[in-house]
Amino acid sequence: MLIGHQKQWNLLRKIVRREKISHALLFSGPQNIGKMTLAMELAKLIFCEKQNFEEKPCNNCRSCRDVQRLSHPDLTLLQPQEKVIKISQIRNLQRNLSLKPYTAPVKIGLIDDAHLMQKSAQNCLLKTLEEPKGRTLLILITPYPQMLFKTVLSRVQILKFSLPSQKEIEKYLSSQDISTALAKEMSLFSFGKPGKVVEFLKNPQKLTQQKETIRQLLNLCRSDIGQRFDYVKKMVNSSGPSSEILETWERYFRKILLSKIKGPQKNILTNLPSEKLKDILKTLETTNFLIKTTNINQRLALENLMLKL
Repeated sequence: MLIGHQKQWNLLRKIVRREKISHALLFSGPQNIGKMTLAMELAKLIFCEKQNFEEKPCNNCRSCRDVQRLSHPDLTLLQPQEKVIKISQIRNLQRNLSLKPYTAPVKIGLIDDAHLMQKSAQNCLLKTLEEPKGRTLLILITPYPQMLFKTVLSRVQILKFSLPSQKEIEKYLSSQDISTALAKEMSLFSFGKPGKVVEFLKNPQKLTQQKETIRQLLNLCRSDIGQRFDYVKKMVNSSGPSSEILETWERYFRKILLSKIKGPQKNILTNLPSEKLKDILKTLETTNFLIKTTNINQRLALENLMLKL
């Protein structure tokens, strides 16, 4: 289910067809925009038993189905454990990649949230990047490439991803028999993130929750500091991850900043000076980054954010 990123997909198909693909790729761009989805599609394309590089993977053969289920013997997915990727995980990945492929032409390793690799893990990975053994392909996926060593970045081919346009998202939704009005609404509240669109399709309640998150933000901007701190307490004690809420707020503030240029509908945030909006947005980005990548005291970080609103 690929939404947008046609330029990157066409490039990858071309280099796979010509057998000139690098031994290591890095997919860089915001979260929830389809980097992992495209990496999985690339694995399917390489492993697909029909081997039609001009089109796309068939999604029906055993290899394609195994990739989708993450059960293909020549595919290894590495993800963070408690917000870090340890050296032991990298060593296990290296052992898997050192084996000969079982059924596919190459062994593929995916490292999700690669920026969470510990320093020792990055140093360990460098050996594989500098001296790849056999037919292997490493794909690093991250929204924060600046957290990786320069020596790591210099040894991978970087593909940058940006948000798909609203038209691309609406076109995809129309192909799924979604009404024009609902497609526009989903596109609007996804803030250009295909991952959110997929959530809305799987669970319509997610769209309602997204609207509620925006409503709560606007209410907080009208509230006093005591009410804001009460909200933080509930937010920290809830089971849902606060980073999802912060990410929605972050996208909304970006939208407001852009809309001030284009002449938007008025609300409490559009009345704020641009410099104030930029200051809040910067604090939001920093807070969200720290919550997602460190063990920072969430309550203190969120209370500091509330002082900025």
